[in-house]
Amino acid sequence: MVRSRIGLAAALVVALVTACAEIPTSGPVVEGEAVPEQLPVSVGFVPNPPVAGASETEVVEGFLEAMASYEAGYVTAKKFLTPEAASAWEPSAAITIYSSRPAVTPTAQGSVRLTLTVEAVISPDAGYERRAPAAVTVFDLTLSLVDGEWRIANPPPGLLVFKGDFDSEFQEYNLYYWDADFEELVPDPVYVPTQGNVATLLAEALVSGPSTWLAPAVVSAFPDGTTVSLPVAVESGRARVELSAEASDGTSDQQREQMITQLAWTLDQVDGVQQVVVRADGVPLTDTAATAGPAESFSEFDPNRARGEELFAVTNAGVVVGDQLTPVAGPLGELPGIHGVAVDRGGGRAAVIDADRTRVLWAPLDNASEIAELTSGTALWSLAWDRTGLVWAVERVPGGSRIVVATPGGTPAEVPVPPLLA
Repeated sequence: MVRSRIGLAAALVVALVTACAEIPTSGPVVEGEAVPEQLPVSVGFVPNPPVAGASETEVVEGFLEAMASYEAGYVTAKKFLTPEAASAWEPSAAITIYSSRPAVTPTAQGSVRLTLTVEAVISPDAGYERRAPAAVTVFDLTLSLVDGEWRIANPPPGLLVFKGDFDSEFQEYNLYYWDADFEELVPDPVYVPTQGNVATLLAEALVSGPSTWLAPAVVSAFPDGTTVSLPVAVESGRARVELSAEASDGTSDQQREQMITQLAWTLDQVDGVQQVVVRADGVPLTDTAATAGPAESFSEFDPNRARGEELFAVTNAGVVVGDQLTPVAGPLGELPGIHGVAVDRGGGRAAVIDADRTRVLWAPLDNASEIAELTSGTALWSLAWDRTGLVWAVERVPGGSRIVVATPGGTPAEVPVPPLLA
C-alpha cells in the first residue's frame, strides 16, 4: 500500500512540475467564472496481487495492502491465502481498525508475527467496540508453500484496515427494524464500503437480519431465507429492489407493507434515491404500493418523532410544560435543583434526577401524588422513559459508565454497557 501510493505521488509531482513550464508569468488579470461547488471525489485504490518469489513477510504485507480498499469479494486479498484458507475466510466476519504502522516480523520459516495497535473492532455480534488506548493485538500467522509460493494458511478473522483507510473507505448507515409491536422503527448502525454498490449492500444486510446484539430487542418483517435476487439499480431516483420468492410466499399485505417501509427508510440514506420499487420473484410485492415514496412517506414510524404535543423541561423551580413553561401538576412542579426529566408515553408520569445526582425520582403528574424513588447511584446524568414503561438512567462510574433500568414499583436492574459506550 505504501509503495504504490508513494509511486503515485511521485508521478503526480513530476506531472505538476512539467505543467508549470506552460503557466504564464505575466499578462492582464481577467476575472473568471465562478467555480461551482463540487462534492469530494473518491478515488479507489486497486490492490496488487502477489508477486512471484515474495517472502513470507512480503506476502503478509501484501495481504494487508489488499484489504486497504473495498473490492467485491476481496478477490485480490484471497490470492495471498492458501486455497483452503481462501475458501473459509469471511471478510464480513469483522473489521479490525488499527491506528499505527503494523509490525510484521518473521519468527521462523513459514511463520510471521503480525502486531497491530488496534483502535476498534466492528463485528456482527457486538457492533462497534472501541479498544483501550494503545491496545495491542498479535496474530501469529502460518504460511505454506503453494506451487512454490508462500501463502497464508490461518488469516485473521475478517478485515484488517488502517484507520485512515477505514475513514475514507467506509461510511456509517442505519438499517431499520421494527419494535416488538410494529409501531416504530429502530435503527441498527452498520458500516458500508463507499466504493461498493451501497444500495445493494444495505438491502442485503437489511434482509439478512439485525446485528446479534440488537436482535433480542427488534423484529424484521422479512421472512427467514429472504434474499436480494439482483443488484439494486438506482435510476431516475428509483431504487429497484428484487427480492426472492420468500418475501411473497404466505405473507400478508400488512407484512409486505412493513417490508417496504423498512426498505424505504434504509435506502432513503443513499444519495439519489427518492423512491423504492420492490418486487418479489419478479412480481410487485404489493398491488397498492409497488412504488414506495421516501422515508417521509412513513413518518409515523420515525424513531425520532415527538411523542405527543406537549414539551417538558426543567427549570430552577421544577418541571414545566408547554410554551409558557407552566409548572406541572404535582410535587415535581415544585422540586428545585433537579436535573433532566423523562416523561412516559402517555404524559401522565415523569422521572427526574435529584439535585445531588444520586437518586432517580418519579411521580404522577397530578396534585394528589407523592414523590417516590426509582433507583439510586453516585453520578446520574441521563434519563429516558421508553414506550414499554421502563426508565433508563446512565451513571458515571470509575473507568466508564453503567446503565440502570427500573420501573415504578419494580426492582432496578443493571444493563451491560458495550465498550464503545463505557
